[in-house]
Amino acid sequence: MATSSSFNFTVTRDDIIKEAYEKIGVIDPTESPTADQVVGGARKLNLLAKAWMSKGLNLWRREEATLFMENDKQVYSLGATGDHWTAEINAVQAATTGITEMRVAGVSTNTTLEVDSTTGMAASDNIGVLMDDNTIHWTTIASVTDSDTVVLTTGLDAAAAIDNRVYHYTSKPQRPLRVLDAHRRDFNGNDTPMYKMADDEYQFLSKKNSKGSTNQWYYDPGRDTNGRLHLWVVASSVKDTVFLVYQRPVQDFDATADNPDFPVEWFRALILGLAYDLAPNNGIPVQERALLKIDRDEALADAMYWDEEDASVYFGVDSRNR
Repeated sequence: MATSSSFNFTVTRDDIIKEAYEKIGVIDPTESPTADQVVGGARKLNLLAKAWMSKGLNLWRREEATLFMENDKQVYSLGATGDHWTAEINAVQAATTGITEMRVAGVSTNTTLEVDSTTGMAASDNIGVLMDDNTIHWTTIASVTDSDTVVLTTGLDAAAAIDNRVYHYTSKPQRPLRVLDAHRRDFNGNDTPMYKMADDEYQFLSKKNSKGSTNQWYYDPGRDTNGRLHLWVVASSVKDTVFLVYQRPVQDFDATADNPDFPVEWFRALILGLAYDLAPNNGIPVQERALLKIDRDEALADAMYWDEEDASVYFGVDSRNR
């Protein structure tokens, strides 16, 4: 038996739109949708994809990121224009991508830093230098001079000793729809699980500015560019970071050749879902729409059934002091 040995099948935005119009009989397989039909189909496809972000936890939309803490900060903004957090750094050890160390001590107002390595650094990237006063000096990279010299846009505001860490990354992730898990990660890479609070639990905390080792969190996704992550207690050391597992949004269908930001097992559900949504405005009778709904619901259920973890779940008593 001969097989293809290929695993790269995909479809484009306009393939989905064409298949959907064919499904409801508006066009036949030899025809293509009109320009207006493509515009309307793309709009409804984006509405469908965004609505389905609320369906389940979608394992393929789980991402990991590192949040850098600040002194006296209780609430962090998570999003593309938020506080310093990135999926590009797994802040465990100095050998990790996105982390280097000071090769020569820096002093206040220095804009030129001597570091162990500038590998991965580029102009306009974010850069944070761990200072001796337990703060992180954040600025951007003005230029990379050579393999161990980098120029900052804004000079240091304090001293930074030899071997102090230097973090660098290019971009911040999009606003999480959900934060699924959080761990406090110390300077040596040791993780401590953090407890997830509900809104009322956080609001009833009597001293939200208490300092120590952060051990609890509450996330409000909001509805705009950035969500809000509430941490308790407030970090006493910026050497610690928070390692987050979160659910990202689905990417838009913007262009003709855009592939779905969905696994291949969701493609049939997208086509049938779009066909069902297009049906009312294209004169499809109620009886046929009812059959379409059955097909759509079955395809969606199949995709969601596969999109679940198969690990065991354990329940226990919450032993925290109230």
